[in-house]
Amino acid sequence: MWGKLVEIIFVTGLFPSVLGEALAIGKPILATDCSPGVREHLLDGEIASNNGGWQWAASTGCDAQPWFRIFNPITQSQRFDAHGKFIRKYIPELSNCSDKEIHAPWLMSSVRQQELGIKIGKDYPEPIVDHSNQRLLTLDLYKQASQR
Repeated sequence: MWGKLVEIIFVTGLFPSVLGEALAIGKPILATDCSPGVREHLLDGEIASNNGGWQWAASTGCDAQPWFRIFNPITQSQRFDAHGKFIRKYIPELSNCSDKEIHAPWLMSSVRQQELGIKIGKDYPEPIVDHSNQRLLTLDLYKQASQR
């Protein structure tokens, strides 16, 4: 089960090379530590390869990103995998979605879901958080922490 959840929550739309960054942004965006028990389920999990990326994305490495830079997994997916090849490969439930729908399938109407034979919330989970809201919350939390 964890393997599928990791694919859906963190991998959707992201190439394996940015998987570490996706996991690292999971903590502030979800406001919880998502790393315990997750790494062994990564499709490309290799500490020697991923550690630097995780540290960079979490703003803890020697060449860290700024604390105010938060990746948007939907935008990343659209930009770097416009046709959704990665998603179609690893999440076959979404393989019949259009190139536009595949990046945010929860936005499809119930009629369109029925046409495709999938039900968001059953065959594919609904978003855990609203990225836009959590982004603002995260920025505020980081700003508060930087002022201490």
